[in-house]
Amino acid sequence: SLVVTAALYLVIVAVGWPYFKRYVELLEVVKAGWGAMMGTALLIYAALLFQLAYPAPMIERVEYAPGFLLFCLVVLACYGVFIQSILKTKKIDEQYRRLQRENEIYHIAYTDVLTGLPNRAAYMEYLQDFRRKGCPAGPGCCVGMDVNGLKSVNDRWGHHMGDKALQQVAAVLRHQFGAGQDQVFRVGGDEFFAVALGAGEAQMESRVAGLHEELAAASGLLGVPLSLAVGMAFLKPDEASNDLEAAFVHADRQMYAVKEAMRRPAP
Repeated sequence: SLVVTAALYLVIVAVGWPYFKRYVELLEVVKAGWGAMMGTALLIYAALLFQLAYPAPMIERVEYAPGFLLFCLVVLACYGVFIQSILKTKKIDEQYRRLQRENEIYHIAYTDVLTGLPNRAAYMEYLQDFRRKGCPAGPGCCVGMDVNGLKSVNDRWGHHMGDKALQQVAAVLRHQFGAGQDQVFRVGGDEFFAVALGAGEAQMESRVAGLHEELAAASGLLGVPLSLAVGMAFLKPDEASNDLEAAFVHADRQMYAVKEAMRRPAP
């Protein structure tokens, strides 16, 4: 019986060695439950030894050998199910880690580091997605914005204060265009684009007024002048020629026209 037991043990070790190595790896994946599982395994081994040796060695009662072997097969089958289960757990964990890494890469690639807003790459992706899906029903508005006097802030107070000014502008824009289907992007050094789907002209006029008010309040707190030149273009879903990118181009031109008008001396 000892020889048979030792032989079976060696066979199990030889066949299951790769799985045992994976088992050790999986101990790092799933932290809980291994103590109870070890206790269960010890009980199974004790039951096998008990059946093998009590009330007499198995070699003296060969008629019980088929039942003992069947019990061993059941135990091995349970181990097989257990191994498959923990391998699937490991695969799920690997997929989860890969998705986390992909999300991190996506965040790095499509997020502006300074302001935390979607960057120009995200804006281009948004345009492509919008073009694929088509213009939704209802009104919408594209907004082009440029920070006034950012170079002066950098020259007078330093680039560190210029960065703080951009972060403050981004916070205000996120507040004004951060709900529902709104999107806001930093597409250049001091240039921002926003899209507000479902917003009509009256609503956008109110938003822009609120935007200027928030920037004026933030300017007082930060101690540097903060203001935006704003241009708007409204989407018209009922027109076949409607295009989001064309609307942004129009809003951008209007914004630069406003900026140029601000530079002209008053008569």
